[in-house]
Amino acid sequence: MDSTESYIKIRQDIVRLLVAERKTQKLTQEALSKRLHIQRSNLARFERGEQNPSLDLLIKIAVALGKEPDFILKSNEYKAFETIPDNINGGKHMEPTALLKKIDEYKAVIDSRRPLTMEEIKELDDYFRIGLTYTSNALEGNTLTISETKVIIEDGITVGGKPLKDCCEATGHAKAYDFMLSAARAENLVFSEEMILTLHKLFYSSLDAENAGKYRTYQVFITGTEYLPPEASVVAELMNAFVSELNDKKETLHPVVLAAFAHRRLVDIHPFTDGNGRTARLMMNLILVNKGYQIVSIPPILRMEYIGTLQAAQKSKNPSDKAFLQLISECEIEAQKDYCRMFRIDLSKKR
Repeated sequence: MDSTESYIKIRQDIVRLLVAERKTQKLTQEALSKRLHIQRSNLARFERGEQNPSLDLLIKIAVALGKEPDFILKSNEYKAFETIPDNINGGKHMEPTALLKKIDEYKAVIDSRRPLTMEEIKELDDYFRIGLTYTSNALEGNTLTISETKVIIEDGITVGGKPLKDCCEATGHAKAYDFMLSAARAENLVFSEEMILTLHKLFYSSLDAENAGKYRTYQVFITGTEYLPPEASVVAELMNAFVSELNDKKETLHPVVLAAFAHRRLVDIHPFTDGNGRTARLMMNLILVNKGYQIVSIPPILRMEYIGTLQAAQKSKNPSDKAFLQLISECEIEAQKDYCRMFRIDLSKKR
């Protein structure tokens, strides 16, 4: 059996696992499709094996069934999936230029269905507030599930048995997300240090008010990597140069490239005592939203790949951010597919 056949078979095995769980819960396809905001006919095609959903969608189906992502990730079916390359095109990722071309083709289709109504924009903002908050916090070890994240943000209720810190991270990130959207939608966007400091302050103020929205004053270390962040004494200077570089490049670099650069460079500088990764991911999405692209959520399943690509860009010898750009580009494509699923846009009919 070649890699393509193996890939398809294992996806179908995972689908069968989810179908069995749906039937155990006595849940109809119609009810599940409404939870997922997809057409029942599409769900039916997945279940019949006529269409292969992405792993991201498979995890969303599991969550819609009230299961944690581990329901898939720890299954025997997924363990087999892990042996198959992420991209079945010879086991290689697409080159960044090809990914960017695909992203812009998808964006053209999405743009042709705009503008959205104010009600649709609000629904979309709320959807990604929960999703981005959950994934970004989970990448850093937060133990809240996506359902618990939703309850905390929308209902203001803390979750019993969960650390208060995790709950504060959820509410703080949601506040920073709202600021990110408002900044991204401003006309004639100009990047500034104040913008980045505000993102961090909103996220971190309930965790450590003294250091929220302020550059660190001491050396920090990142466990599990050889990379050593800059000395605290040069952080302000580096951040000033970073913001100037962003403004210089914002009209010349492809927006996805600029967003990935902003994320990676902010993590390199590591300007804060904590919360650097979440601030970097918010800044990345600020750039994407401003240019009409989709919000990128890096799912917890990709945590090791995400960390590995950042470390590859931070090596003292032969550093390369190619793999990181590939990852961010692939996540943008998945976000575009998710958007089109929600608005029933057929990406096969590219303009």
